[in-house]
Amino acid sequence: MKKVLIVGDSFASDWTVKYDSGGWPNMLSALYKIKNAAQAGCSQYKILQQLRKEKLDKYHYIIVSHTSPYRLPVKKHPIHSKDSLHKNSDLIYSDILEHSKTNDRLLGIVDYMENYMDVDYLTYVHDLISMEIEKLVKPYKVLNLEHIKNNATSCHTKIDLTKIQEEHNGLINHYSQYGNNLVLREVINALEKL
Repeated sequence: MKKVLIVGDSFASDWTVKYDSGGWPNMLSALYKIKNAAQAGCSQYKILQQLRKEKLDKYHYIIVSHTSPYRLPVKKHPIHSKDSLHKNSDLIYSDILEHSKTNDRLLGIVDYMENYMDVDYLTYVHDLISMEIEKLVKPYKVLNLEHIKNNATSCHTKIDLTKIQEEHNGLINHYSQYGNNLVLREVINALEKL
């Protein structure tokens, strides 16, 4: 059985650590031996770190599920550090804003994100990290996945899944069951062509 490394954020992580069912990454394990290093809520920087921790030449394929440029890396999440799925999450504006309604400690972060955060800088750093990821995985058979609209990376062998995500949004890996099946089919077809 061929070995596949999956890195990325919640669109690719193993949701069975918290929920009864898993999405397309879990279904892919019926065809491949999977090592899933993806972490829900993580930034592009942490995706790079996921790759750096692995011995990449032991895998037949590498799947990189890219994330939003607007996630701020943190060592310890102020809300989710004990959550089995999101314990390695980075700061996401919508998440922090929602929790700030019941947690005054988060108001400073909301203020920073709304009034001081430099979005152009975050996009620039995201692009630099994406180029570093591409350089790191260049010698290997790599499949890059985009799930978030307006989050284009320059990576080669890319599948744009934004339309599936918009039309089949759901509870596991942010897809409905049908959406997970569509993503699985796209991933399998792309891996077979690598």
